[in-house]
Amino acid sequence: MTELRSTSDVYKDPSGSTASEAPINSKDQISFSVERERRGTVLSGWSVMANSMIGTGVLGLASAFASSGWVLGFSLMFMAGFLAIFSLHLLNILAMKFPDRDVSYYTVAEAYAPWSRWIVDITIVVKCFGVAVSYLQVAGDVLSSLIIHWITSTTVTPFLVRALVIAGSGLLMAPVCMAKSVKNTFITNVLAVVTIGYCVILGIIYADPSAGDDSAGIPEGSSVASVLAKLPIFIFVFTCHQNMFLTANDLKHRTQKHLDIIIVAAESTAMLLYIPAVIFPYLTYGSAARANFMLNIDLGYVPVQIGYIALAIGVLCSYTLQVVPTIRSLIVLVTRDKEDQLSTIKRRILFYSVAALCQLAPVATAVAVRSLGVTFSFVGIIGSNTISYIMPSFLFCTMYRKTKLRKDAKYVMSSLLLLLSLVLVPVCIGSLIQQIITGKI
Repeated sequence: MTELRSTSDVYKDPSGSTASEAPINSKDQISFSVERERRGTVLSGWSVMANSMIGTGVLGLASAFASSGWVLGFSLMFMAGFLAIFSLHLLNILAMKFPDRDVSYYTVAEAYAPWSRWIVDITIVVKCFGVAVSYLQVAGDVLSSLIIHWITSTTVTPFLVRALVIAGSGLLMAPVCMAKSVKNTFITNVLAVVTIGYCVILGIIYADPSAGDDSAGIPEGSSVASVLAKLPIFIFVFTCHQNMFLTANDLKHRTQKHLDIIIVAAESTAMLLYIPAVIFPYLTYGSAARANFMLNIDLGYVPVQIGYIALAIGVLCSYTLQVVPTIRSLIVLVTRDKEDQLSTIKRRILFYSVAALCQLAPVATAVAVRSLGVTFSFVGIIGSNTISYIMPSFLFCTMYRKTKLRKDAKYVMSSLLLLLSLVLVPVCIGSLIQQIITGKI
């Protein structure tokens, strides 16, 4: 999933092409008026939002169902999809409050709750860092499995092979990650979606519906804690909120109706892909479904080996799109958005120091953390939950209070969403830690 940060690191043009914006000061962005030509349409906006949503999280849905079963799993998935649409609708309302200017999380926060604008950068650091780790984990898992499958006589341990693959992947992508902005992301975005789609097709082709121990209700070995530990995965897979404002900014005829059509179409598209991505792997592997269901499929098939390679290439191409925003957001936090006041030498030292940290940390974390599911859950509850539920509902409620609008059903729903999303943070993190300590995840 392409991540976009408030102080402009990556801009994916909703019209289908891509471009980069030079990093601009957040204060400049707040006062920036729309002068560029708007070229986006409902169709192009849909493509951007759908592409932002569909990522490696798809691979982990079957493992989430392994803890919840069919009924609860689909209930949670549809509920997460509905809440994602509702929170996106709240963002659309906020976007329409600034019809003649570009808008972002940062500008909205500055207008209604200035003290909260730093939360945006903290959230982006956490989410982008977590997604970068998951990309390295996926690449490390599939490529190391391939190497061990092809070279059966090797005496090197699987852990060391995986660690070397992850370190090599990080080293390979290091020069690209040193860029101060990302350019020409269209090809990598398309490649990422194609590889995920290919993996889903493989899951369907090599499915054996009678092989798994799938359960209609909550599986026997499952518990409330195991369900809560996997719940953030459902939030994670429907997150595309980081691109909503940019899509609105580029929409040629920006109206509430057009924006709502885009989000419903994008979320529906993702749901149509997620349903087979859940059904066939869970039917086949049941409680044994892994956080990356591709690792469940027999490697003896050539198309599966091709899928492993394609998946690794796809996630590594998208890796830069996570590291660069992390670097920029971390610099904003470290300098308190006063980077322009530093001397040229100090800016360079700061940039290269932060860039090195933001590349070494994901590699070290990916090597140390074997479970992709743990990464999905932590990123889902801290990053996705904040950017998808907490910030939209909080900013919407704050806007209502500041403008003294009459509190209606929508305000009540957004308040309940804010309360629910805040409660989920300690509950899900606590459950996840408990599952890790007991060795159940």
